[in-house]
Amino acid sequence: MPIKNKKQLRDRIVAFLAENPTRRYKAKTIARALGIAPEDYVDFRNFLRELARNDVIVKAGRNLYKLQRKPPLVIGKLHMKSQGYGFVRLEDSGEEVFIAQRNMGTALDGDIVAVELFAKAREGLLAEGRIDHVIERKRKLIVGTFKRGKYFNYVAPDDIKIPWDIIVHDEFSMGAKPGQKVAVTIDYWEDPGLNPTGRIVKILGYPGDPGVDIESVAVDFNLPTAFPKEVEVEALSVSGKITEKDLEGRLDLRDVVCFTIDPEDAKDFDDAVSLEKLGDGNYLLGVHIADVSHYVHEDGALDREALERGTSVYLVDRVIPMLPERLSNEICSLRPNEDRLTFSVLMRLNANGH
Repeated sequence: MPIKNKKQLRDRIVAFLAENPTRRYKAKTIARALGIAPEDYVDFRNFLRELARNDVIVKAGRNLYKLQRKPPLVIGKLHMKSQGYGFVRLEDSGEEVFIAQRNMGTALDGDIVAVELFAKAREGLLAEGRIDHVIERKRKLIVGTFKRGKYFNYVAPDDIKIPWDIIVHDEFSMGAKPGQKVAVTIDYWEDPGLNPTGRIVKILGYPGDPGVDIESVAVDFNLPTAFPKEVEVEALSVSGKITEKDLEGRLDLRDVVCFTIDPEDAKDFDDAVSLEKLGDGNYLLGVHIADVSHYVHEDGALDREALERGTSVYLVDRVIPMLPERLSNEICSLRPNEDRLTFSVLMRLNANGH
């Protein structure tokens, strides 16, 4: 008699074996413990063999079975290659684990993942594993082209490291038109054998429209285009006024001619240089960097956001700053004829630059 509810029976078998995880059981012993009727035994025995082939349980001898005890999982960041395979750099050791395309599961490039190792590292070869599950999805938004298929809508990602189209139902399409560039987020993806489903969160426009290519780059690389409210509030609370106390212990260079080297439309002048010829024929070269640390305090909202961003990003037609404009373009910008606090390095050089 064929087994009707395989999942339920599988769970009962695993639960029984888990009561004594190191013990081996004969198929007939397991059948009796689970109340399998004698006329159903052959089907039950074949089901045990099927579970063993699928690594759900272990075949530990002739008609003997025991619990499948998986090795402990390791955690790291996935770096995928365009060919489909990838490497996970482990958090604790820094070692790399090779992940074949068939073992990627539902992970994307940059995700923090848990990996089950099944082959140890040996001479000339990395350890190999399969991704058990995604711990943290790093890719929040995916840029691609919206398309209408015969049976469903989908977004074809621009990134060649994402070989899966993302299915988007009409109610989550934001009225996008075929051929438009869109930003989509994945809402559901449990089975690596099926395409993920998601929703469009932003319509970028048609390829070739002004600014669409730059906007696509910004979204695709998860570049933050706005600051959290707490960061903006902290930035507004920073006073740009320089007090006498601020000047204590500082070298006054306001009489030295300093200049920046930037494009005409630049606003964030974060460094300047000066050059003086000395009486002995040598030169005094000064490099002056805006003293941002005077205004951004450790572990404050501004500091945490700057740490997360890492740097300002300069695109063709815009800048995505590391700090709000209140600091980057005003208080910490070395603008002409305005007093500013800096870290300065003064170097004495000869005529040959030594």
